[in-house]
Amino acid sequence: MTEFTGKNIEEAIDKGLITMGIPREKALITVKRSASNGFFGIGRQMALVDITIVEDKKDTETAVHSYRPPMRKNKIRPVDPATTIKKYPLKPKTQRLLADQVVNDLTDYLTDVIKAMGFELGITANVKNRHLISYELQTDNENRLIGRHGRTLNALQQLGQIYVNRKGANDVTVTLDVAGYRKRRQEILTKVAHKSAMEVIANGRPIHLNPMPAFERKIIHKALVTNKHVATYSSGKGNHRSIVIIPR
Repeated sequence: MTEFTGKNIEEAIDKGLITMGIPREKALITVKRSASNGFFGIGRQMALVDITIVEDKKDTETAVHSYRPPMRKNKIRPVDPATTIKKYPLKPKTQRLLADQVVNDLTDYLTDVIKAMGFELGITANVKNRHLISYELQTDNENRLIGRHGRTLNALQQLGQIYVNRKGANDVTVTLDVAGYRKRRQEILTKVAHKSAMEVIANGRPIHLNPMPAFERKIIHKALVTNKHVATYSSGKGNHRSIVIIPR
C-alpha cells in the first residue's frame, strides 16, 4: 500500500498511478483525506489516498457494491383518454469544447503533474486544429521521461486525454512528444511489422507482438494493410491488447 498526496483527490490518484506504473483498473484506491484549505490558510491539508495493486479488482468492487436496494413496483394506473399528453421540448445538446478552449488549462495540468514527478520541464503547446493539441516537452532527462518503450510518455498522454474528456472536450485528441521520439518509434514499429510479416510467411505460423497502445497498433495495421500474404488483428484487453499477424 502506498500513499500519495495532491491538491485534490483526482490529482493524488493520477500521481499515484503514474508513479506506480499501473492502470486505474489494477488499483485499489482508498481516500484517506480530502483536501482542506484550513482557516485563513492555517491547517491547510493536501488530499491523501492509498493505492494498492490488485490482480482482480472486480472481486473487490463486487464485495463493496454488492448491495442493491429492492426495486419498487410501479402501480399500473388506467389511462384517461381525456387526459392531454403534454409534449416537452427536447433539451439542446451540450456544446463540446474545442482544442483552443481547453489548451491553457491542459498545459497547466500537465506542467504540474510532470514537475511533481521531479522533472525540470519546458513545454510547448501547438493547437493543430480544433480537434488536436500537440505538445513538445523539453527536459534534461529525456530517456526517463519517455520510459521503456515510451510507457511513461504514453501514460502522461493518456492522463492529458482523460483530462480534456472530463472538461467536456471529447472530440479533442492530445499527443505528447519528446525529442522526436514519436517519429523514431513509428519507424521502429514499421520495421518490426515488415520483419514479423516475413517470419509469418516463411514459417506459416502467427506471431503475437508485444502489447502496445491503440495509436501504435494502428501503425502496425497500416504498415501491413497492403501485404497480400498476411493479415493483422488486435487481441487482448486494456493495456494487454496486442497485434497478431497471421498468414492468409
